[in-house]
Amino acid sequence: MVIFTYFSQLLTLHHLAHPYAAVTPQQMVLAWKRHDADWYLAIAQYGYTRPEQTAFFPLYPLLIKLCSPFTFFNWPLAALLVSNLALLGAFCALALLAVHEQPNEPRASAATIRALIAYPLAFFFFAPYTESVFLLLAVLALLAARRGWWRAAPFAAFLAGLTRPVGIVLILPLLVEFGSQRGWWRRPWRIPPLLGPNGLLAALPTLLAVPAAVAVYAGYCALRFGNPLEFGSVETFWGRSFEAPWRVARLLGGVLWRIPAGTYNQARLLVDAGPLLLILGLTVLCCLPRFGAGGFSRRLPLVYILYMAGLIAISTLSPVQGPEGGLFPFASVGRYLAVSFPIFLALGRWSNRSVWIEYAVGYGGTMLMALFAGFYLVGGWII
Repeated sequence: MVIFTYFSQLLTLHHLAHPYAAVTPQQMVLAWKRHDADWYLAIAQYGYTRPEQTAFFPLYPLLIKLCSPFTFFNWPLAALLVSNLALLGAFCALALLAVHEQPNEPRASAATIRALIAYPLAFFFFAPYTESVFLLLAVLALLAARRGWWRAAPFAAFLAGLTRPVGIVLILPLLVEFGSQRGWWRRPWRIPPLLGPNGLLAALPTLLAVPAAVAVYAGYCALRFGNPLEFGSVETFWGRSFEAPWRVARLLGGVLWRIPAGTYNQARLLVDAGPLLLILGLTVLCCLPRFGAGGFSRRLPLVYILYMAGLIAISTLSPVQGPEGGLFPFASVGRYLAVSFPIFLALGRWSNRSVWIEYAVGYGGTMLMALFAGFYLVGGWII
């Protein structure tokens, strides 16, 4: 990505300015400081000074501030450092999760990571955005849950709730996994006991981790701006409002039909609508039953299906309204879905079984990512 950034700046912006202009390291760092990155950096430097900033949750700006002394208070570089250290941790956690889910597949971890980094918008993991931090925490939460580490799982979920509001999608998967390991869902079903290691009270840390994180942030918003739900009310400032699922589906069909083919607007819409439709289709495929010698099973465990269902719902049910929303109501949805790591677990498994899937995912996705990242680095509107 560093080499890619160097040539993107050298061959575009500097060519337009002067053919002999040199690219400095600071210019390469600033090339990634665009769109939402500006908001996170402002919060890291000055705190929450405006109500509309509360839409950006506090953990990522706090980590930038903590890392800033190591970059001599070069704030954009500190943000890149945080994002890439988190991405390294996410790679390790996802590799462990892939091995846990596919213990008989020696190449499971490598194939899963290759599928992740070939996602067409995976360059946002490198950028000063929250995607890599949230990915790390979400994977750690479900990895800990699947391995039965019920002290670590709520802690990771709590931090995920401080990173992005979409952290609420972890509540139901963690609760279902907790109950599954304690036999709550076995037939004949009975109400679990209240006390004991298998009781309802034992599930409270898991159930309340993300709500506790949101409550902490709400308390700060109440002290700072007088409204504990300020982070929700400012969504109208960003042109977003919640819609019913059938209205969202009709909206998506309408914009796909209305925008003329072969135009820039169509291409820009497909940057977000394409990943949405692809990941939605793959999630449905992973829900389908699979029959074998051991009987019925899903292609992905239920805990991952619930995570994906929540992620898709949260990412799509608040489309952009207003003038821009008329053309691009699903702006940023492709980026939001970059943390769909259960899909990359499935793609990694399928890639190990079919070289054609491996080629399509690896080469096709990487070429698209290079195109989109280059467009972003020269100031193109991809958020």
